Parts: sequence; structure tokens; C-alpha cells
Amino acid sequence: MESERTTDADDARRALEDVADSRRSIARRVVAPWWYRLGTALCTAGLFVGAGLTISAGDEPSMLGFLVTVSLAILAPLALLVALQRATGVSVDRYASGWGAWYAVVLSLFGVAVAVQVVTDVSSVLPVAGVVAFAMTLLTEQRTDTQLRERVETGATVA
Repeated sequence: MESERTTDADDARRALEDVADSRRSIARRVVAPWWYRLGTALCTAGLFVGAGLTISAGDEPSMLGFLVTVSLAILAPLALLVALQRATGVSVDRYASGWGAWYAVVLSLFGVAVAVQVVTDVSSVLPVAGVVAFAMTLLTEQRTDTQLRERVETGATVA
């Protein structure tokens, strides 16, 4: 009888070790590759540059600005998400939590930069703000990767 319990305990211990190994393996894969983080930061900056091109055109809306904005703010992020899932083999909602402050700051920065560029007619305001948004996006993506990795390793809920 005693040897049966030891076997059960050993089996349970091995099963828990297997779960921990699986978590570590998935945690390594859930981290986005460098090109994804760079791509999302470029998309964010592209939104600012595209809007700047559109506003700088004056009375005639700039088709180039519109195309840059649509491509980098809508189409490219979708393509990046598909490429990320294929590259990592893992599908999680990276943006389920921790992005509220980023949205608030980047959208506020965008609004202020648009207002300043329109009022001052200085065409470099939005691109310069785009550089700031680029850096903020890159840092927030890195923080997201760290949080996702930790949540998977510890077994916390991941969307």
C-alpha cells in the first residue's frame, strides 16, 4: 500500500514538473519578436506622419497623407498581428490590459500635436510628436512582453 502512494506522489510530482516546463516553453514563445515591436511603433509614428501630411496640404487634403494613415494605422497592424501569431504559434490578446495609459497619453499627444500644427502652421509638429509616440509604443510593447511572459510562467490568466 505504501509503495502505491509513493508512486502516486512521484507521478503527481512529474506531472507538475511537466506543467511547469510547458509554461516556461509557452512563456518563451509568447514574447513578440523584435520586428513586431518595431512594426507597431512604426505604425504609431506613421499615424502621426500621415496626419501631418494631410494637415500640411492645406485646403486640398493630401492623398499621400490619407494613404499613409490608413496603411499604417489600420492595415499594417492587422498584418503584424497575423504575422506574430504565425511566427510564435501562440495567440493571446496582447492588449487586454496595461495599455490604458498608453492610449490616453498617445491620443492626447496626437490631439495636442494636431492643434499646435494647425494653429502654428509648422509642418514638423506631428512628425516630432510621432517620434515620441514611437518611443512610447516600443517601451509599452516591451513591458507587455515582460508581463505576458511572467503571467504565463506563473499560471496567471492570460486572455
